Amino acid sequence: MGDTITLGLIENVDRRTARYILHKVEDMNAVSPDILKKATEPKKQYRKTLSLSDIEKKIVEKHGKATSLLMNCYIVMNREGLINEN
Repeated sequence: MGDTITLGLIENVDRRTARYILHKVEDMNAVSPDILKKATEPKKQYRKTLSLSDIEKKIVEKHGKATSLLMNCYIVMNREGLINEN
C-alpha cells in the first residue's frame, strides 16, 4: 500500500465519505455539461488526503487527474437529488 492521493473537493467530507464517493465514481456513467459546470465553478476547495487500498489505487489509475472532478460531480449530483441509492 503506501500510495496516497490528495483530493480537492467542493464539500468538506470526512475520509470515510470520500472513500465512499471514490468507489461510486467507478460506476458513474456520462456526466452532463450542467453538472460539470457546477462541479468546477466553486472557488472553495477542501483538501482531503487518502491512503489508497489496492482497489482504490486502480480506480485512481483508471480516471487519473479527473478523479477529483468526477468525485465533485458525484457530490453535485447527490446535492441535486440525482443519485438513487438502491
